[in-house]
Amino acid sequence: MALGLAGALAGIPEEALAAAVRDTWKRTQEALAANLAAVHAGVVAAAGIDGVPKIDAAAGTRGKRWLISGNEAAGYGAIRGGVRFVAAYPITPATELLEWMAPALSKVGGTLLQAEDELASINMIIGASYGGVPSLTATAGPGLALMTEGIGLAVSAEVPVVVVNVMRGGPSTGIPAKSEQSDLSFAVNGLSGDAPRLVLAPTSIADCLATTQWAVELAEGLQAPAIVLSDQFMGQSRAIIDRPADAAYLGRRQTAAADTPDYKRYRNTQSGISPMAIPGTRGVAYTADGLEHTEVGIPSSQSGDHRTQLDKRQRKLLQHDYGSFWADIEGDGDAAVITFGSTTAAAREAVARAAAEGVPVRLIAIRLLAPAQPEQLAAALAGVEQVLVIEQNHGAQLFRYLRSMYDLPGRPRASTARPAAAAAARADGGDRELEKGVTAGRASAGIGAATRLEAPQQRARECSHDRSRHAHAADRAELQIGYKPIWCPGCGDYSVLSSVTKRWRWCRCRPKTSSWCPASAARRAFRRTRPATASTACTAARSPRRPASRLRAPTSRSSSRAATATATRSGATTSCMPAGATWISRTSSWTTTSTA
Repeated sequence: MALGLAGALAGIPEEALAAAVRDTWKRTQEALAANLAAVHAGVVAAAGIDGVPKIDAAAGTRGKRWLISGNEAAGYGAIRGGVRFVAAYPITPATELLEWMAPALSKVGGTLLQAEDELASINMIIGASYGGVPSLTATAGPGLALMTEGIGLAVSAEVPVVVVNVMRGGPSTGIPAKSEQSDLSFAVNGLSGDAPRLVLAPTSIADCLATTQWAVELAEGLQAPAIVLSDQFMGQSRAIIDRPADAAYLGRRQTAAADTPDYKRYRNTQSGISPMAIPGTRGVAYTADGLEHTEVGIPSSQSGDHRTQLDKRQRKLLQHDYGSFWADIEGDGDAAVITFGSTTAAAREAVARAAAEGVPVRLIAIRLLAPAQPEQLAAALAGVEQVLVIEQNHGAQLFRYLRSMYDLPGRPRASTARPAAAAAARADGGDRELEKGVTAGRASAGIGAATRLEAPQQRARECSHDRSRHAHAADRAELQIGYKPIWCPGCGDYSVLSSVTKRWRWCRCRPKTSSWCPASAARRAFRRTRPATASTACTAARSPRRPASRLRAPTSRSSSRAATATATRSGATTSCMPAGATWISRTSSWTTTSTA
């Protein structure tokens, strides 16, 4: 009965449920009939349940489909890309990838070796790749940290390797069985010296296959290390996907023929890519190590040689044409969501909900994180005035990376989440009731202890004490607005979905199907929670909070501008907000960032 109930709510036809029971049933026919009747009773019961969202039945598809996890998909993508040697040390949540690849590699003539630690595994795959065999290792955050020097060696010696990093909660041992996107900064910046590398991130369980295969092809073709940023959510979750189409192996490395005249392993070519000799090939021997070198491969400390090789290693990544696969771009509108990795699914649903409410929003899920693609992102953001950056980490790593590499439209407007907000709120005296409301709202969403949003310390010093206190109180109150678990309470994805849907109003996106009043929105965001005494900065915000559906639209554009000007003069704007780029976090791990 439970199967029928859950299947009906999930949109699975009763015929499919009954067929599954028949195919797996091993007992008597009388017991089978009783269980089929129980399935039918569950389907009937599901039809009478109100208040539970039901998933519409998907259109029927022909052909076989796959039940696969993200780790298995990444392993299969690596094999399709040409990987034939894997060396790794087991670590949660990447172990399943190794367990799946061990028997699979043997079927295609490959080998998997369990190394004694991550230091050994990275050096083993560098050696195998130097010998001409496409190679891969898989790890998590702590293992990636140990591999840093080895990845730097692969950059310097221009040896292609692939590192699949299945991210988990950190730092250090952190939370091994929970998902987090907190290795991004380390992946794009965490090597000594100027060390260009490829960093890619799949956007779904199915995309783990395509992205890992692409990473192998790019690494082999560009003779550079590639880091694939999966995470625990995708790696250890399963999904039913369509069987991927067969793709030709395109990422073949350039190799040197025997007795090549005037062979120089690190020749400064226009593309930055120089043929790589396989050990044992007659007449093209060379030295590959971590020392800076000449074009021939002889160690050198001369500035000219150093500059030449730095330019060469950078040029081959920057000049390569990555095509349209660098990101998934969906929708259109003057507001955009930028995200990566497993948060793409929640952001995609939020964008769909906004579109259903008359707010067109663009979704940009970045697959190729490094090297940066400024021209492509600029084209994707054409006509965009506001940007939301969605990520699952505490330090706004994607937002900071984007701000360092791209020109995002608009001016950043945000605040910083402080986990120790409760004590700070008590220091404000009269904000105790507000703190209780925030705590209750977060507890109902299953999030935990209360946090508050406050301006950075430097900007707070520039503002008056009263004005800063009022702005901070309004920011804390903002946590109560529409904060409901509208996604999966088991994995926490409701946090990002709720945050994204709520920030449309904060970005002043104008719905086509409902009225909108900037002055009223400003008053709602900056209402006082206790009577004003000395300051009149929040006079316009004293009215009780009203739901968004009761906001009254201005009678004309002029009245709208007048209302906005009135709210501005009364202090109901974000003039206390910092001028620099900061961010907004819903929990200690979920981050939403906005520029407007």
